Amino acid sequence: MSEDKDLLQGRVHKLEGLLEALELEVERAHALMDQWDLPREVTGEDGRPLELSLAGRLERLPESD
Repeated sequence: MSEDKDLLQGRVHKLEGLLEALELEVERAHALMDQWDLPREVTGEDGRPLELSLAGRLERLPESD
């Protein structure tokens, strides 16, 4: 049972590390976008906002009320 708990704990730590690395990459990309005066979001063809990032693909922002 302890081995299973250790294995799961190891996976959690690995995923937390990956998440932190991704957050730092997004921060770096946003800093570059700000430096180059690029927008962080634009309006798509359907009128919904799209977030721009140098760190990944275009993603729809959640709809606001």
